[in-house]
Amino acid sequence: MSFKKNSVMLFISKTVYQLVSMISMMLLSRSMQIGDYGEYKQFFLGLSVADTVLNLGLPSAVIYYVSSKDREKNIPNILFIMLMLSGLVILLGKPYSIIFDYSFKTSFFSANWMLFSLFSSMLIFNACTENFLIAVDKVGKLLFYSVIPNALFLGCIVWSCFYDSSSMTVIYINLVRTVLMFGMSVFFYMQEKPQMKKVDVKTIRAVLFFGLPIGLSAIVGIINANIDKFVIGYFYDNQVFAVFTNGAYEIPIIGLIGASIFGVAIPRIKQLYSDNRLKDLNDLWLRIGRMMCTLIIPIGTGLILFSDVVVNILYSAKYSEATLIFAVYQTVFFVRVYSYGSIFVAAGKSKLYMINTIISFVFNFILDIILVKYMGPVGAAIATVITTYFLMLLQVWQIGNILGKKIHEVFPWKEWFLSIGVTVAVNTFLRMFYNAVGRSVIVGVLCACAGFGISFFILGRIVSNELGSYMKQILKKPVK
Repeated sequence: MSFKKNSVMLFISKTVYQLVSMISMMLLSRSMQIGDYGEYKQFFLGLSVADTVLNLGLPSAVIYYVSSKDREKNIPNILFIMLMLSGLVILLGKPYSIIFDYSFKTSFFSANWMLFSLFSSMLIFNACTENFLIAVDKVGKLLFYSVIPNALFLGCIVWSCFYDSSSMTVIYINLVRTVLMFGMSVFFYMQEKPQMKKVDVKTIRAVLFFGLPIGLSAIVGIINANIDKFVIGYFYDNQVFAVFTNGAYEIPIIGLIGASIFGVAIPRIKQLYSDNRLKDLNDLWLRIGRMMCTLIIPIGTGLILFSDVVVNILYSAKYSEATLIFAVYQTVFFVRVYSYGSIFVAAGKSKLYMINTIISFVFNFILDIILVKYMGPVGAAIATVITTYFLMLLQVWQIGNILGKKIHEVFPWKEWFLSIGVTVAVNTFLRMFYNAVGRSVIVGVLCACAGFGISFFILGRIVSNELGSYMKQILKKPVK
């Protein structure tokens, strides 16, 4: 399959998962009791962290070793590692459950530790499947792997909304999806006809040592991304946790946009750095930043100023207390004009990027505890925002050092502040209009969309018109 088709299949697969996750969240937040919803969210947060810790970076090792010329030898060794880790997960299920019970001040994990272990053992296999199919050039199967289990899952979630939406019922529905994905994963692995007699200690050691540093980075990353939720889970009950996690939510499409744009740009960034064309690299970097300002900042501003409308659409009026947390949390979108790690990867500074993640984790953890103590749950959201901006400034300064530039030369500060000013002014006017004519959800959505459209048009004239020009080119192409 061609690179273009592979990219499309991968994007569709990820989009399906993100959409199903969002729709199921919207349904469950309406049908479940707030306490049950909080319990359910805690269980899967713990599961997500445990899976990242226990897979030891194996998904990254899979794409490296399975795509190599020694694929025939490497596949059985990787499968053996999966089996070994799955067994280890079952043994560690009880201790992990105790840890999460302590973290969330509950007994739910210990009461269901066997279920937790079963989930975790299957997720070891499932976490590697996407990279495995990419490595063996069978990305087309990802569509089936994504669509079939998620379609069944969504159907079951709809059923639960009408008949039984307790936390345990929803967890068992997730288990059905996980089992189906596990069965499909094993089928895909067996299609490569692995010869288990080729398992050897040397290859196993090489795979584990390759994945371990990446796994450690992923562990720090996922804990850092969720430290605010763990702090809230420790100090407050399930209901407050449910409200907070819904408020501390980042709309998935923003991440998909950034990943798509920087996925295309990273090879060019690496090439320019390798050729020591640092001026050209800096020009490209600034150009991307200006372009992203015209898209990301209007979206972020609309989400902030119409946060009550968004929360009502996503979760219903039942979670109106999440509005302030959601509004505070969305201010991190102003930083998302860059995927800062791309420069560090291109320059071979992955270790420095890892150190930055650890620094931000420690900073975030301390700030979370202090602000939650004095400000309540909204303090955790503020701590996340402050940490995000601190990390942004640190990384911009380091990127300047990498490119031999000063901090004001490697970030489009003028265009960034101008974009924020314009979008805030436009959306504030529309917010006042919305308040005056009646605060219905439909009017709110129309005002938010108008705010984005007007802001995007203005910024296209005064900041960067690259996205607008590209869209015009697509629209002008004749339909074949």
